[in-house]
Amino acid sequence: MSTTTQATTSSLLTTPGRPRALRNAAMVRPTRLVNEGEQLTLLCLTAGSPPPSFTWTRENSAALPGAAVVDPVTGTLVIGGVRPEDDGMYTCTADNGVDVVTSNVSFAVCPDISGCSDSSKWCPNWANSGECENNPGWMLPNCPLSCGVCHPDLPSECLTTKRGRSWDTWECSNVTDVPDEVRTELNLDTFYQKYLHAYGIPILGSSILPDDALRRCCYDVLFMLADRRDLRDSYFNVYGRAAIMAESEVTLDVPEHSNMDPIFNTRARGLGGTTSFPVSTGAEENVLCYQHDSLRVEDIFMHEFAHGVHNMAAKIVIPDFNARLEAAYQDAMANGRFANTYAADTVFEYWAEGVQSYFDVNHERDPPDGIHNHVNTREELMVYDPVLYNLVHEVFPCENRVVKRCVKDYDASEIKVDCENGLARTLIDGSTIFN
Repeated sequence: MSTTTQATTSSLLTTPGRPRALRNAAMVRPTRLVNEGEQLTLLCLTAGSPPPSFTWTRENSAALPGAAVVDPVTGTLVIGGVRPEDDGMYTCTADNGVDVVTSNVSFAVCPDISGCSDSSKWCPNWANSGECENNPGWMLPNCPLSCGVCHPDLPSECLTTKRGRSWDTWECSNVTDVPDEVRTELNLDTFYQKYLHAYGIPILGSSILPDDALRRCCYDVLFMLADRRDLRDSYFNVYGRAAIMAESEVTLDVPEHSNMDPIFNTRARGLGGTTSFPVSTGAEENVLCYQHDSLRVEDIFMHEFAHGVHNMAAKIVIPDFNARLEAAYQDAMANGRFANTYAADTVFEYWAEGVQSYFDVNHERDPPDGIHNHVNTREELMVYDPVLYNLVHEVFPCENRVVKRCVKDYDASEIKVDCENGLARTLIDGSTIFN
């Protein structure tokens, strides 16, 4: 079964005035993991002319859900009250009489599990280690959900939800006290007294941090998590946040980092977040581009947040991401790329330095000086290490251009959001970020 409509609008990114080859990208809203009973929207973004007609189909020729309705203006497929049996892969075919293109999207549905619950929070871990088979007499009655007694086809993600799904909103201007519900949910120390948020991800600072430092951090998080909904959902879900140290503060003042070796007080002005310590940090003097900052030549917070995106999003969401990154790093080292630079130090720094160059916020030194080399732009990275470039592009497919922290020309900027195949679901006008 299929449903066909005639499109009356073109893509968000189509340039009017001349025919263009047809492209399309299927996306799911609000996210690929939804709860039973929610409304689900499948988008089919297009670019090209003339405008196409759309056909939606399911894998294995299954019928579209009875509740499915196609919007006659956009060609989107809306399923009201989605059910577990509605999940799987859907294909959008766009046909404008000149080109025919297809794009796939899939989603999973978490059923109502209120009538089936585990007796311990450790049940999913025990089940993953094989205890349902090794110790069925105890596990099956005590961990029926994790062992599949009552929902045998339950997607594994339905058992690993922590904080949940990121928001579609932000507040990067009006600095407030940390909301009580946020402090409680994330178990935040009283060190944190100032708060903004990007997609619901807390942007935090102490009482002595200038508000503008928090605002710049909020912009960076808004910018770096715009490209993929699944990645910002993951960062949000594992209680991810960002924080900026005041110029007079040091690494161990950050509560999540207070048990680290004191050497980090002198060697680090920011650290990337991990799932164990889910805060990515930077420093006032760098995010506000103070003239006396010894690291002014590069954007340290974007480097550290790149680590956070890797640790709390990319390696969780993208299949084989770590393995492919490690292979790229080993190949680069074997072939002498990034010799005598910080990128050669570890696979993690190889990634973060690559992200800096992709966003044109790295420093340049030719010959290499032990930290940097001649590669500090997106175009140079593409030529110098195309495999690393492709990995970075996979995480940041919108190809957005960041507003430099020392320039701050936000009004003339835009941020493309949720991109695939060169198409963006929507745009954030730079003039609205701080309004």
